[in-house]
Amino acid sequence: LNLLTMTLSGLELSALISAGIIMSNADGKRTDDEDNILIKELTSFNVSHDEAKLYLNVAVDMSSEYTVEVLKAMSDDKKKYACGYLAAVMAADEDIAEKELEAWVAFSTLCNFPTMTLGDAYEFWRNN
Repeated sequence: LNLLTMTLSGLELSALISAGIIMSNADGKRTDDEDNILIKELTSFNVSHDEAKLYLNVAVDMSSEYTVEVLKAMSDDKKKYACGYLAAVMAADEDIAEKELEAWVAFSTLCNFPTMTLGDAYEFWRNN
């Protein structure tokens, strides 16, 4: 499985970015490294600049409840990817705060993500 075979809908991408924003704000400080991962995610799916702005705006306005609803409805492979993406956001500033870890566990539970370690999730994301 790789990016050539996995495609996320605009709504799924927005939900992923929304979850990433929530994760990166969990410890009370959002860093440039975390923002870079948020933006890199959009570019890795080959979306245009205009689409990226749209998805980002939707993500910012999306409620946490709706974010969970969208992520929970994704396929298992997409959930693994989302789980790893959130791990990458959390690790981006090389400081995994307790609040970020709690948010990751909460998303994993609420969205029915496959059970994975932080390392396994990150590796899956990095390799896909």
